Amino acid sequence: MKETQTTRMLRVFLPQLVIVTLLIIYVITGAYVYTLIDPKLAKENFTDLVLFTFSTITTIGYGNISPSTEAAQLFTVAFGILGIPLALLTLANMGKYLTKSYWMILVCLGKNIPRRPTGDAKLPLKTIIFLFFVTFIFGAVLFHHTGRKITMDDIYFSIISFATVGFGDKFPKAGSTVRLISMIIYLTWGMILTATLFSVLSGYLRKVHYLGRRFRGARDVHVWFGGKSMKISQLLEVVSAEFNASPRQVGRVLHDLDNLITTAISENEAKAKLNAQLHMQLPHETHSPFSKIKNPLLMFNNQPRSENEEEEAEL
Repeated sequence: MKETQTTRMLRVFLPQLVIVTLLIIYVITGAYVYTLIDPKLAKENFTDLVLFTFSTITTIGYGNISPSTEAAQLFTVAFGILGIPLALLTLANMGKYLTKSYWMILVCLGKNIPRRPTGDAKLPLKTIIFLFFVTFIFGAVLFHHTGRKITMDDIYFSIISFATVGFGDKFPKAGSTVRLISMIIYLTWGMILTATLFSVLSGYLRKVHYLGRRFRGARDVHVWFGGKSMKISQLLEVVSAEFNASPRQVGRVLHDLDNLITTAISENEAKAKLNAQLHMQLPHETHSPFSKIKNPLLMFNNQPRSENEEEEAEL
């Protein structure tokens, strides 16, 4: 039975919807429990208590509201142990869907994407900065907090909230249900953007960390080749047997193999774009990465081999 588009969407989004629903119930239930076990917190507005429980499991912790009894403190410990992983899981899933949605929108708009996005694709840095700019404007216009209504003041409040720093010098007040929902959505969106930004920046820092370093352990790296996973060392043995040459001889020509494969991929992508423009359905031809190599290692057959190479060839 063929799976319909609606069924496929439900299968993908329903588990995430269940997780978000559980998180909402968890936050509201926690706020209600605080009213039962802490007389001081019971005097607070219930919307502010919900915002307090939300800031607790997201590790913001503004500090303007805190438990005053031992029972409430013990409940806070248990509430955080269970709620923090649930909140982090929800934020991580939302971040993944934000990234996927961005690339899907570009594909639907027919934008020219140099490379097909993979499962670990990230948002471009300039896109994240633009989204932050829009978010700051949105927060400065709609939300008022304990600080003065100054643009820099609002940006400062947003940054310490999104980064879950929460110094406590500035904190939001819910007041009403609409304002509570708006504030939670705003903070959630900001934390997702911040996590995405940190992920992109960590990728750049990782490149700087390994800049100029010699890569080691390449022999044990697993690659997908010929329909199965194998080590680089095993792949070299396969190539050596294919061209009847020693691994040392193969190493002399593998420096150009990457350029050859890159050129072949570029040609295939250019042909695919041309076929799409002409609306032509041509049979797909699959070329092996070695199809354009007319046994370049034959030039080594006429060269004298060293004793070590003779032994490697015999093996």
